[in-house]
Formats: sequence, C-alpha cells, structure tokens
Amino acid sequence: MLDLGGKTLTSSVAPAFLANGNVTMSNGNAQVAGEFVRAGAGAEITLTGVKAVSGTETAAGDNCVFVPKDATGAKVVIGEGTELKSYGAAAIQSNGYTEGLVLTVAGKVTSVGAVAMYLPQVATCTIEGTAVISGATGIELRAGNLVVKDGA
Repeated sequence: MLDLGGKTLTSSVAPAFLANGNVTMSNGNAQVAGEFVRAGAGAEITLTGVKAVSGTETAAGDNCVFVPKDATGAKVVIGEGTELKSYGAAAIQSNGYTEGLVLTVAGKVTSVGAVAMYLPQVATCTIEGTAVISGATGIELRAGNLVVKDGA
C-alpha cells in the first residue's frame, strides 16, 4: 500500500514502479519521463485518486501502465478519481501475448497524439463508473472482451 499523501512523485527511471505483487497506490500525483507502472506476473495493481502523467507537451513519454508479455494473470484497476495521461504513447498498453489480463477502468485515461488504450491481447476489459477515455483513438482492442457499463 502506497499513500502518496497528496504529494507529487517525479521519476526519470522507467518504469518508476515494477509491480511483482499486490500494489495499491492512492492519493497523489506522479510526473514521469517514461513508464509509470509495469505489471509483473500475477500482479494486482490498483490506482485510486492518483494523477499520473508520462512525458510533457514538448517531450514524449511512455505508457502510464504497461502489461508485458510475461505478466500472466495480471489484474489492473484504474479506480475512480484516477487520471492517467501520456504524451505520444498509449496511456495503458499490454502485449499481444499477455495471458489472463483483467483490466477495469473507472477513471480518466488520456493520450495526446496516440491511442489512449492499446489492448491487443485476449483479455477482459471493463470500462465502468464515470470513466472517460480519450486520445487519437480511445480504445484499440485487438482481441478479448470489452464491457462498457454504467455512465462510462
């Protein structure tokens, strides 16, 4: 559990967080040059009340959340009050060979100059609550299931 205490975390290291277990992050901001969070196998990542930005208007960033090929069975929850924004890359991206990913988005996911969410794997993605997805394309889904419910 990581409560950012309303502070802003900055990082030039990519990824800023490598989650190989259960990680719950809340209540703060992050400004990163590259990836913010990368999931490991079996990781359970929950972001609530976190505002994370990768890159700037003048310098392209990377994914705010990346789920690589070896992150089998990962679970990612982007809770209400969370805002992910990436410049020049998908804010949320997975690898096409990732198996068993469960992604739930109830927050705001934005990309400037790219697709907001790039999901090429067979997985389940649920967009719910007050979720807002925006980018050059909102969601690029190549396989799996997409469920949109509530007021998203």
